[in-house]
Amino acid sequence: RSGVRLKPTAQSVGTPIVTSSGTAAPAATSLTLSGVASNANNSPNPVSITYYAWKPSSGTPTCSSTPDGGHQVTGYEQVSNTETISPLDPDQDYRVAACLSYGFGAIGTTPIDTYTFQPPPAPTGSLTFTIDTSTDGNGATRTYNIDAWDQPAPPPGYNLRYQIDGGTLQNNLTVPEYVATINGLFCKNLGGQQRCSDPASYMPAAGSAPTSVVVHFPQNCFVAGSSADSSDVTTGSAATPSMAVVATESHGFGTTYSYDVTWSGPYASLQAIHYELNFC
Repeated sequence: RSGVRLKPTAQSVGTPIVTSSGTAAPAATSLTLSGVASNANNSPNPVSITYYAWKPSSGTPTCSSTPDGGHQVTGYEQVSNTETISPLDPDQDYRVAACLSYGFGAIGTTPIDTYTFQPPPAPTGSLTFTIDTSTDGNGATRTYNIDAWDQPAPPPGYNLRYQIDGGTLQNNLTVPEYVATINGLFCKNLGGQQRCSDPASYMPAAGSAPTSVVVHFPQNCFVAGSSADSSDVTTGSAATPSMAVVATESHGFGTTYSYDVTWSGPYASLQAIHYELNFC
């Protein structure tokens, strides 16, 4: 009697395959690497994972197989059998990865750049600025610029930075011509960008003008038939209500137009300006 004989097919077992290296979440002194996923590559065994972290400056750890088909990690700063790796140094750049096996060889995930971070307290104490009472320059454009400001000491490893209306961080304080929200923050470069404290507001010091001021006078000489007018002198919208301009025409050996600018209200601390123009 004839029949059909079936030959069993064996599946080879290999090193596991990483399908996701996960994502890293920072905390003050720990890092959590979640979402690591892998393919057992025909192994019937459950996965075994070790999570580890290290500073980029200290070299790269090694994920390798053990004689029994498991895995081991060497050269790490901190290691964990759970997704959360701790304790780690605060406010530092780190890399994290996972080393895993199913009993038939080990493989490591692609390292992820991350960092530990605990925001420091916001700047405290007096946070004021003072606008210079005299102008910069002698030309047709005169500027009352920032003269001084408070600079509280930052925590170790941090720098004092400034921000106007929530914009780009600045290394030095600038005060615009308009009334703006001016903040100071303590910041440090971590994970490729600035990580900062909560902001703290800067205010004009008592007696100081509340903004910087730029005054524009006519730049060219006057031609015959023209006349001087107070509207020839302009400044920013914040300071305009506090500016008074007197335009005068003088006749002597030659005709001269002059402008005298004075200040009142919140800008009363600014010194007056006298500016002259001749006929062409």
